[in-house]
Amino acid sequence: MKKDVLMLFLLLFSAFFAFSQSSEKISELINAEKLTKGQAAYLATSYMDLVQDDADENEAFEVLKELKLFKANEKPEEAIRLNQVSQIYMKACGLRGGIMYSITKSRRYAFNELKAKGLLPALVTSSMYISGMDGVNLLNDCITRAGGAE
Repeated sequence: MKKDVLMLFLLLFSAFFAFSQSSEKISELINAEKLTKGQAAYLATSYMDLVQDDADENEAFEVLKELKLFKANEKPEEAIRLNQVSQIYMKACGLRGGIMYSITKSRRYAFNELKAKGLLPALVTSSMYISGMDGVNLLNDCITRAGGAE
C-alpha cells in the first residue's frame, strides 16, 4: 500500500514537472480508464513542443496525423492500443530501436522494443488498451530512458 502511494506521488510529481500542462488536464488524463488517441497525442506533442500547452487534444491529434502516426479514418476520442502508443512515444522521445524498428518504424516493432527495454510488463499484448495513468507513466519512463527529463 505504501509503495502504491509513493509510486502515485512520484508519478504525479514527475508528470507536473515533465509537462507544464494545467493540473486539470493532468488529472483528467490520470483518471481516464482508457487513454484516448487525442490524449496520447496531446502528451507526445506537448513534450515535443509541437503544440502549446493550452492546445486541445484535437489539435495535437491533427499534428500527429500530419506526421502519419494516425490514419485518416481514426478519431481522437477512440481508445488507443499499446502498440500505437508505443510508436508515438518512441518517436516523441527519440528512442532508438533494434534493426527491425529502425527499418520499419512500425507499431509492432515499437511495442516489442519497449518490452525489450523493460518499459512494458512482459505479460501485456500489443492489442491491449492503456489507462491514462499508465499512459503518463509510460511516457515518463520513455523520457527518462531517452535522457530527456527536462
